[in-house]
Amino acid sequence: MKKLSTLLTLLLCLSLTASAQTWTENNHFLKSSIIGNIGKDYAKVISESTQGTDNNTGYAYMEAGFGLKPEASNYLYAQFFWEQKFWETPLFIHGEFRTTLFDGQFDNIHYLGAAYCFYTPHGFAAIEPLYRYNKHEGHGYQLSIVGGWDWERFDLAEYFDWWGNRASDFVPRSVYSETRGYFKINKRFEIGAVLILSKYFDDPVNANLFGGLKVNL
Repeated sequence: MKKLSTLLTLLLCLSLTASAQTWTENNHFLKSSIIGNIGKDYAKVISESTQGTDNNTGYAYMEAGFGLKPEASNYLYAQFFWEQKFWETPLFIHGEFRTTLFDGQFDNIHYLGAAYCFYTPHGFAAIEPLYRYNKHEGHGYQLSIVGGWDWERFDLAEYFDWWGNRASDFVPRSVYSETRGYFKINKRFEIGAVLILSKYFDDPVNANLFGGLKVNL
């Protein structure tokens, strides 16, 4: 519990610091938010920040999950990536790190690959072929599809990962999909829902639905 409290404090400080920055150059953007999700098994506190220019994007996501049932353990999860391009084509070099602290053990995953972005008036979609490695599952690969769209009263985000590795004989047997939809009450507060579908190796498909409150900083 002490580790959870420490990381949550750092997470809040990071988000507040990022939101306090001012950008004066053209084509720079910064978005930060604190999110609360609650489902049948878990309550989650999340910090999410995205910043970038026409040529790069940085993303930081930190999540603390608190079990609502005796069999559901607390956990911490963090994800960081940086995308950079040196040309006009919307093809980015993508480096990423994810880590989970669960039952006192860290599981770290490293990624390197590319991201090709398709832009629309209200958002984007990106296709990301990635090399994937962690010490438990060994070398592998992952196809990620990420999208985000923002309208006047509603925003939608989609995250889809499909992967295989040494542990699965390099057959893509695992899938994770997260869809987030939020209605804008005003510029600062949003309310919505998050649907998560997952399948790991030969396990059955697991579905979880969360209610959500987002506070834009």
